Amino acid sequence: MRRKATAKFDDPSHWLFTGDALQQATAQRVAEHRARRLADTTVHDVTCSVGTELAALRNSARCVVGSDTDPVRLAMARHNVGGVALCRADALRPVTRDAVVVADPARRSSGRRRFDPADYVPPLDRLLDVYSGRDLVVKCAPGIDFDELERLGFVGEVEVTSLHGSVREACLWSQGLAGSGVRRRATMLDGAEQVTDAEPDDCAVAPVGRWIVDPDGAVVRAGLVRHYAARHGLWQLDKDIAYLTGDRLPEGVRGFEVLVEISYSEKRLRQELSAHDAGAVEILVRGVDVDPDALRRRLKLRGSQQVSVVITRIGSGTASRAMAFICRPSR
Repeated sequence: MRRKATAKFDDPSHWLFTGDALQQATAQRVAEHRARRLADTTVHDVTCSVGTELAALRNSARCVVGSDTDPVRLAMARHNVGGVALCRADALRPVTRDAVVVADPARRSSGRRRFDPADYVPPLDRLLDVYSGRDLVVKCAPGIDFDELERLGFVGEVEVTSLHGSVREACLWSQGLAGSGVRRRATMLDGAEQVTDAEPDDCAVAPVGRWIVDPDGAVVRAGLVRHYAARHGLWQLDKDIAYLTGDRLPEGVRGFEVLVEISYSEKRLRQELSAHDAGAVEILVRGVDVDPDALRRRLKLRGSQQVSVVITRIGSGTASRAMAFICRPSR
């Protein structure tokens, strides 16, 4: 377990885990980000498990309490984060007052994911009901249906967080903890950047510029592509597709410098790639029914250069067309 945990923690060499607890454990940098948002508050982690959130919270919160129903995980938490007040309690039967409640309901059982919020343990709707009127933070699966949250009566901010290029979670922040006027937030820990729906979203749709940018998954999942584009002076290739384009790259962002633009067909693409001496090709696809791995095998390239290909749909209805952009990656 400690060897596996090195993918999430800087130094898990003294920690104790169960398999399910480690699978669901929040990555250290994500937990530390959440803890910074809760600095100088009193926090009760009502599903503390083996203590991964507590380890981050104890360094920033004014006071921290942890509870869980599993005595084995509580014993592990005492070992992992000594000095934090712990007790055995059901998350749906509050044992504290005037504390910010943090919950990470179980979304796995014997390694299998639970996708329906009603199947979380404890269920998301019950958590929202029990802690109605209190400051509440709930970690959820990144693919949670935002419309379902509205049906459950959630009012506040949904923060989608990515780390190492992967979307890690969607975190619910009740209204008292949400940013002013913010209902959606994308947090990219790799670049220390945040985008919210309180920012301008003035973004044109226009032909391709020098660069194509595939926005971070947190931006796409949070529905903030236009806000991100407006911030960085980019525009959309198509109003319904997440690819952005511009004449310069945002600092620190990987992009694709356009060499050739063609109407997409396998034959034409193979010809252009051969003309560019392509041997290794990275294929990105949005809005077109193309399997990148299968296409790569069919292309049978034998050149010496590495290129990227962006395949996307542009336009709608009878004006819709599939385009391919042969590009040089920035890194």
